[in-house]
Amino acid sequence: MSPAPLTTGILGFGHHARTALVPALQEAPAFRLHAIASRSTPSNGIGLAGNIEHVEDYERLIADPAVEVVIIATSNQHHAALAAQALALGKHVLCEKPLAVSASDIAVLEQATESSSALLLEGMMYRFHSQHRLVRSLVADNTIGPLRLFESHCHYYLADRENSRLRAGCAGGALNDVGCYPLDACAFVTGLSPRRLSGSLLVDRELGVDIAASFHIDLGPSAAAQIGAGCRLAPRANYYRLVGEKGTLTAEPAYKTPRNKKCRIRLDREDSSTRWYEVPPENQTSNMLQAFARWIRTGVAADAIPNDPLENARRLIAARAAAESAQVVSL
Repeated sequence: MSPAPLTTGILGFGHHARTALVPALQEAPAFRLHAIASRSTPSNGIGLAGNIEHVEDYERLIADPAVEVVIIATSNQHHAALAAQALALGKHVLCEKPLAVSASDIAVLEQATESSSALLLEGMMYRFHSQHRLVRSLVADNTIGPLRLFESHCHYYLADRENSRLRAGCAGGALNDVGCYPLDACAFVTGLSPRRLSGSLLVDRELGVDIAASFHIDLGPSAAAQIGAGCRLAPRANYYRLVGEKGTLTAEPAYKTPRNKKCRIRLDREDSSTRWYEVPPENQTSNMLQAFARWIRTGVAADAIPNDPLENARRLIAARAAAESAQVVSL
């Protein structure tokens, strides 16, 4: 007999929650979407998600004894505090990236995770797409020879200057919004540990946030990474490339993938020949939810789930410190 679905509440009802999280939850038998807390969206907007309770207070939803899982989809500045509150009440937490945006956020979450038996996962959906498992296996099989360079760009053009992703008070900006993806992927996809980084941020003085970011990352004695991110750059970029002594692997799209289209990995060999690897269509958000449910039910974490939930958040904060100080920062 299948276990009862996990009663779930969502904090925030922005674009990602409406278009990705709610549809995936409603298709996932392991979850039952019980309530959505939104301070800004009217009740008739919540109705678009189906027959789901609407509350205006985040804390009320977190404290609801029926809720077992809390999904945080608010603007960035609230993530760490809300995650800590939910963990303190024994709720499992899936939090949209970035999980933390400051050293004080990290301290709050470290204490919360140490004091709670509940699970915490940062919502890096891309990790749960099968194409990255394929890339990792190709690298492990020496398909491109010794890995020397990881290169990635993730950027798009956000025209709405009032959007929370472009507001300093909401911890917006390119690094927090999309820079977190290549920063995570340079470790997750390569299997290497970033040691030091340096970089720069291009800040829009009117907006007060970075609209472009660029970093060089030391991946050990024999490899490095170059990554870029932006939220006011065109055209859209969404790829990573692994360059070895015998060939290059390219994944595009890498981080945001269409659920109804196959992904293709390109291998360019040293002899100028090219080979394509195809991955059937899949929904990376649904994959993430299924993996999270299994982790909660069985205690077994999928290989896409990091051992340390704060690992990439620490890198993100170190990257900002490196850029703002114009110094090389050790990780």
